[in-house]
Amino acid sequence: MIPDDRFEQELVDWFISDAPADAPTGLLQAVVARTSTIRPRRTWSIGVRRLPERSAPSGRARSSWQTAWILLVVALIVILGIGLLAVGSSHQLLLVGPARNGLIAYDNQGDIFLVDPDGKSHLRNLTSSSARELSPSFSPDGTKIAYWSELTAGSPVSLWVMNADGSDKQDVTGKADFLGSEGQQVAWSPDSRFLAFHAGDYYSTSQLYVVGANGSDLHVVGGGTLSRSDPAWSPDGQLIAFRGHTTGLPSDAYPPDPAIGVYVIAPDGTGQRRISTSAGAGGAPNQTGFGGPAIATSPSWSTDGQSLVYATGATGHHILAVGHLDGSKEQVIPLPPGDHLVPIFSPDGSRIAFVDPNPGNDGAGENGTATDYVIGADGTGLLALNGGAPLCLCGVRWSPDGQLVFGYSTTYSQAEFLAITPSASDASTLSVPASINLDGEATWQRLAP
Repeated sequence: MIPDDRFEQELVDWFISDAPADAPTGLLQAVVARTSTIRPRRTWSIGVRRLPERSAPSGRARSSWQTAWILLVVALIVILGIGLLAVGSSHQLLLVGPARNGLIAYDNQGDIFLVDPDGKSHLRNLTSSSARELSPSFSPDGTKIAYWSELTAGSPVSLWVMNADGSDKQDVTGKADFLGSEGQQVAWSPDSRFLAFHAGDYYSTSQLYVVGANGSDLHVVGGGTLSRSDPAWSPDGQLIAFRGHTTGLPSDAYPPDPAIGVYVIAPDGTGQRRISTSAGAGGAPNQTGFGGPAIATSPSWSTDGQSLVYATGATGHHILAVGHLDGSKEQVIPLPPGDHLVPIFSPDGSRIAFVDPNPGNDGAGENGTATDYVIGADGTGLLALNGGAPLCLCGVRWSPDGQLVFGYSTTYSQAEFLAITPSASDASTLSVPASINLDGEATWQRLAP
C-alpha cells in the first residue's frame, strides 16, 4: 500500500469509529502534510478576469485554534450543567427525611383551617360548608390534604382530597360509608399517589383499605382472620406496616390474643408477615389502657425502611421496641419503668419521641395527662419535653425539619410546639393561640429546603 492509500485508509477508519475524542497517532500531522503539498486549483477561466488567489492560513494553526475553543465551550457546558443539577437537587423535596416547615392544617368545629406555626398568619378556613370535615393529613409532597367528610348528619362518611389551598376538592371513596373512621388521619404513600386507612370496629374487627389519591382502585388489603388497623407506608412505598389481632376477638381479651403484633403487607395484599416477636406488640389495646383511637398510633418506620418502632408489653407497663425486616432480634430501648406509648421516629431517624401517661389517669384526651419525651434511637440522651410539665395524653408528631415536637396542652384545645433542646431545663414551648381551639388532629406541611 502506498503512503497516500495508507493515509486515506486511516482517515476512513477514524470516521467509521464515530470520530473518537483522540485521533490516531500522527493523523493530524499527516493531514497537514498532505494539504501542504496539494497544488492550488487554478481559478476558472470563463472569459472573465481571473480572481486573485489568496493563500490560506496554516492548517495546523487553524486546527489548534478551533480545537481549543471547542474544548473550552464543552467544558463550560459541562460545568454549567453540573451546577444546575446541584442547585436543583438542593431544592428538591425528598420523599422521606427532613424538610422545611410549612403551614399547619387542623380541624375545628367541623371545618379545616390552615395557619402558620405562629398561629396568626395565613389563617384560613379551607372547607367552610355545612358538612363536617375532620382529621386532615398533608401529603408528603406538601401539595394536597386528605380529610374525612360527612355531608349531612347520618350521611355516609367518605374520604376527600383537596389541594393545599383548598381548591379542587374530590371525594375519593364515593358511596362507601366509612363511619367511625373520621377520627383517624390517613396514611399517604411516600410518592403522594395513594392513601391507606382502616375502617370497622376498632376493638374487634377492622379492615385495611388503599385508594388512589385520584379516587381510583379502592380495595381491601389482606383477608383471612386478622384484623388490621393503624397503617404506615414504608419509605419506598412497597410495604404497609399495621397493628394486627384476631378478627372478632376483642384486643383486650384474656387470655391475650397471640396474634396481636406488628405486621407488614404489600399494598396489593400479598406478602404479609409478622415483624414483632414480643407479646402485646403494637401498643395499648383500648381506652382503659390508654390505647384506643384517641392515643393509638401506627408503627413508625426508620428512614432507611429497615426497622419499625412500636410499644409492646402488658397494659400499663409498655416498653418500646424496634423490629427489623431482616428478621433479626427485636431490640428493646432501655428506659426507666413506666408505660411508654406511641413512639415515632424523627424525620432523620436519629431520635424517637413518645409519651408516658402520668399516674392517676382515667382516660386519654382531656381526661388524662402525660409527660412527653425524646430519646436517641440508640437509647441515649433521654429528654423530658416542656420541662417535664404535664401535657395532654395524646399522640405526638415531629415537625418536618425534626427540630420541634408537636403536642397538645392539658385542655386538648391548644396546640403546642415543644422545642427540642440539649437539656430539659432549657425546653421551651411555642403555643398556637388558644383562640384557634383545636378540636382534633393537626398536620404539618413539608416543603423543599
